Amino acid sequence: MYANVHIAANVLAATAVITSQPTVTGAALAAGIIVGSRLPDHAEQRIYPTDDDGNLIKNADGYIMTQDNWCPHRTDTHWVPTWLIGMALAWMIPGAFGTILVGACAGALIHIALDALTPLGVPTILPQRGPRLAIPLFKGASGQEAIAMVLLASAAFLLAVSFKQDKAGIAGALWELVTLPLTVSDQVLNLLKAVLG
Repeated sequence: MYANVHIAANVLAATAVITSQPTVTGAALAAGIIVGSRLPDHAEQRIYPTDDDGNLIKNADGYIMTQDNWCPHRTDTHWVPTWLIGMALAWMIPGAFGTILVGACAGALIHIALDALTPLGVPTILPQRGPRLAIPLFKGASGQEAIAMVLLASAAFLLAVSFKQDKAGIAGALWELVTLPLTVSDQVLNLLKAVLG
């Protein structure tokens, strides 16, 4: 999918979060979700070869040449367990920074979910080989993505409404799960303040 679809989808998700939770925690989570919109692709960082003088090497047509990424596209960086492990580790970091990292991992998972809707799909069992999840609803980088954006906008709106109306239901439980590290870290800090003085 085009980069702008990933960014727009995550902005919509972040909007749903901040609409439903207009707090510092909600803002930190929303910021992380937006940051995570392109993480799986950017983590594949292209390698740009240089000559002996440090200049980028160009091909005969004048375009900057690139070598292979450190990993093939849509493998390690598009494997769900990578980001779930990152999210678990981020939950251990107290405060807003940990929440931003949790949001970034959630944003990366949204990116992967969108890529699963293209013919190339995403890895399932192992990142480098094995079966892939591909639900080819949209041809990658096509006009069909406009349809995806309408669907995403509708889903984000429904999610925001769900969060506002159902704090004690599934949406509320999800929010509690995501913000648990902040709650625990706040309680630990309050306990330390009480003990130390």
